[in-house]
Amino acid sequence: MGQRIRAVVSDLDGTLLDGNGRLSEETRRALGALRERGIPLIIATGRPLCALPEEVKKEEGIRYLITANGALVYGRGEGRPLFRTGLSRNLRRELVQAARDTGACCEVFLEGQAYIDSRVLEQAAQWNYQPRTIGYLQRTRKSCRDLERLMLEAEGAEALDFFARDPEHKRRIWKRVSEIPGLYLTSSVPHLVETAAEGTNKARALAWVLEKLEISPSEAAAFGDGDNDVELLQACGLGIAMENASAACRAAADRIAAGNQEDGVAREIWKLLEGEVRWQ
Repeated sequence: MGQRIRAVVSDLDGTLLDGNGRLSEETRRALGALRERGIPLIIATGRPLCALPEEVKKEEGIRYLITANGALVYGRGEGRPLFRTGLSRNLRRELVQAARDTGACCEVFLEGQAYIDSRVLEQAAQWNYQPRTIGYLQRTRKSCRDLERLMLEAEGAEALDFFARDPEHKRRIWKRVSEIPGLYLTSSVPHLVETAAEGTNKARALAWVLEKLEISPSEAAAFGDGDNDVELLQACGLGIAMENASAACRAAADRIAAGNQEDGVAREIWKLLEGEVRWQ
């Protein structure tokens, strides 16, 4: 017989949240069933704390919030991180130079808040970003006219993202940034190149959380859809990629769930709770 589930960890965008960035009613019911059985829910997202939906922050079954691709971990309802990694001054200097070399605009995550180059918001429509993306950035970021100075002076900055205008620009950014030693480099959505200190990722942060909960990674099921979820899915006993996941995420998974628009996470949770899915 295989193991039964003791913890669930899930990405947000493209995974737990629907296409409107909300928790569907079916997802809420499934999360409620986890809570009733005492199974902790852990969120693992690339978003900073300031950008988490209020309904997610209020979800009673959530025990921990892994944010900024694993750079910061919070307990539910807590404003101070319990675990963190940060970009050194030297890395921030290197990243600023990379932004200059590639003509890229950036955002920096600092103590759970996201500061964005004002040019991103001013030029987003020209870059063919979706209106929903633009609206999300406007709601959750603080616009900064001199982001370069902030990046250089922001001691303890946990992550820095580059905005790509198109696929070719993203390839140039990726190539340039990959030349910088000591970085974790990933991408959760097509228009971003995301960086943090080497060793930062969702899996490492989850290992810290599970140790606190006295749960083995082999007893956890993880859900994701992006390249930044690969390590997470590989680290858990059961890694589940969404139907809408990237090729790398799907390749790292043990199972493929229905898409986030079809309540894929909820449907898999019911199967896990009913014993239809087990793993060694």
